[in-house]
Amino acid sequence: MGKLNGELTELETLIQQQQFDVVKDKINLLFDDEENKKSIELQLLMGHTYIGLGDDDAPYYFRRALDLDETCIEALFSLGNISKVLGDNFDALEYYQKVLTLAPDNLEATRSIGDIHCLTKNFNAGIDQYNKVIELGIKEKITLDDYVLFVRDAVLAYLNAGKYVEALGFMVKHKPKDFSEELELTEWKIYQEAIRTEFVSRPQVAQNLIRISRKLEAYVPENVSYKIQLAELLYENMDFDTALIEWKYGGKITEVEGIYKESLDMDISQEDKILILQKRVDLLRRFEKWEDSIVDLDELLALEKENSFFYQFRAEAKLNIKDAKGAIKDIANAIKLAKNERPSAFKLRGDIYVMAKAFDKAIEDYKKHLELAFDKAEAYFILGRCYHKKKDAKNAVKMFLKAESLGHLEAKSFLENKFLKQLKLTHERTSSKVAKLYEGQANRNASSPILSQTFGKLWTPNMDKVMQVLGEEIVQIPAKILTTMLDKVQEQLLLITNEGILFFEMGRPAEEYYYKVLAESTENVVLQLQSVKGTPTQNMRLKFYKDLLIVSFPIEEDGPDPKPKYFKVVEKANEQQVAKLNDRVLDYMDSIEEAIKLVTN
Repeated sequence: MGKLNGELTELETLIQQQQFDVVKDKINLLFDDEENKKSIELQLLMGHTYIGLGDDDAPYYFRRALDLDETCIEALFSLGNISKVLGDNFDALEYYQKVLTLAPDNLEATRSIGDIHCLTKNFNAGIDQYNKVIELGIKEKITLDDYVLFVRDAVLAYLNAGKYVEALGFMVKHKPKDFSEELELTEWKIYQEAIRTEFVSRPQVAQNLIRISRKLEAYVPENVSYKIQLAELLYENMDFDTALIEWKYGGKITEVEGIYKESLDMDISQEDKILILQKRVDLLRRFEKWEDSIVDLDELLALEKENSFFYQFRAEAKLNIKDAKGAIKDIANAIKLAKNERPSAFKLRGDIYVMAKAFDKAIEDYKKHLELAFDKAEAYFILGRCYHKKKDAKNAVKMFLKAESLGHLEAKSFLENKFLKQLKLTHERTSSKVAKLYEGQANRNASSPILSQTFGKLWTPNMDKVMQVLGEEIVQIPAKILTTMLDKVQEQLLLITNEGILFFEMGRPAEEYYYKVLAESTENVVLQLQSVKGTPTQNMRLKFYKDLLIVSFPIEEDGPDPKPKYFKVVEKANEQQVAKLNDRVLDYMDSIEEAIKLVTN
């Protein structure tokens, strides 16, 4: 037996050196002795050798070992591993459980049972096993690399079970202090789920994704994708107002720009170079660093000569540095190379022609833009400016009126300052036509139990309810934007009479409507509103909650209602509200004029 012990030591060394063919031949020679066939150790070594050779006969030798000793844990565990690799999960689970029957504290078998449960999508059972592994002190008993894989698998089990908070808790508690790229990427997955399920607020998610990206970029500096990822996150969460001021007045470049520069200085593929240059161009355009963006676009066009977007972006940059000739050439290439007609391209060429005072060509391009665009207010306004420059008052007024009806504030101001007479005539003519469509509705409106409670009063936003509706979104909105938004909300005003409605919406000019009841119940009333400007009708829902008027506007026939607006009554308008109600060029319908007098006098 002493001689065989020496042979076993040599064979184990050869297996470690992966000299499997040599081991196989030596064991076969040893098996010529019938006594050696009774050696459990030899059977186990032959099984491991056949695994190393990729031979399907490996299980035979582990079973031989079990025939010799049915309590052989190594044989049971090896058969479990082979079954797991072959996808025979039921058999694997049975072998591992037999190990635990013999050795209840066997760490590897406990962990492997957890793996099998997760493979069969029984994630909660897998989680239970992984927690038992923690109790067995896995961290002190395996290598750091293997422990990292264990933590990753446990976290993924929690995520797959939909236990996102628990996944984060497990990661925080059991993540090793040493950096692990694998675990940083796994933690990234947790926060990706946070975005989808909203179990962590978006600002917290952004903060943690940036933290993870900084680690990855610092510890794996050769991976340019981590730099790009970090730059993208910083860009998405940047306070642009502050950054723009710092750049304009302090010459401070953003951290994002610095990361892009570092990335481009690396030995990277052409594909990565194009991607980084594109992203830097987006950043430079946002900061209006037009000369710098032209440099990057020149390089991009050298790499991709047929990219219509690069030509369009360079045309935009050249327009902003007053290079009309270069801008025209680039936008012509962009339009020629584009696979589909882009409204933005025709608008940009129209802008270039306006700068060059080629108003006929600008009008042609803006008309083309209007055929393709969804947001038309600005286009109508520019067309009005072009016609005004050409001394074509009729078409100028027509375009300005269309822009103003779509809520363009500057168009409204332009009409009042330049074309007041035409504006009044048009308003009277259109309002008269609309009024005829709603003749007889005033009596029906007055008979509405809900509407009659609203007449002749000034309704203003209830800011407590506005804040409640915003809820958690408040922390996601930058302070400057939130302040501006809340200021605009407070400027909303609503007046209702049996004849019409006057509505000052957030950030828009006042709208005056005729209306009729479409549907009414004891709880709410749905109205069809027709602007005196003649624009398409819209629907509004009104209902009362205690002493608050809840307004949903505009509502779609089949879609969900927009977020409700909560209004309360003010007995008398304050100074700002009086100014807002009286600051107008055109008269409102008679009943609205009377209502204004009631709340402002």
